[in-house]
Amino acid sequence: MLVILSALELREGSRLPRFYGVAWAEEWRHTYVCLPVPFNIIARRVREFWHRLQLPVGRDLLEDCWRDGYNQGNVRGYRQGKEAGLSCQLIVTEIRAELAELKTTITASGDNDASL
Repeated sequence: MLVILSALELREGSRLPRFYGVAWAEEWRHTYVCLPVPFNIIARRVREFWHRLQLPVGRDLLEDCWRDGYNQGNVRGYRQGKEAGLSCQLIVTEIRAELAELKTTITASGDNDASL
């Protein structure tokens, strides 16, 4: 007995033929690879196994670098915000001191004008 496996590539929105199932999707081409029903599951598992051999699961160096950069950015942003808040607070206290000094000079000059 000769079994012929014919894989089909179907676009999104296409009708799935009878006795065929989706083995996997190819997102970059917007297509689905379809095989006869029992073989689609086998092909999917073999493909997943092959991808796991090619791309081992574990700590991803790129993700670790991204996470470290993100954390460093948060720390830097917090520090810059704290420094900006402190500098604004210093400016406000300096302005208040200058206003208090002006107020005392105005009241002192007002007392001098009243004595004339």
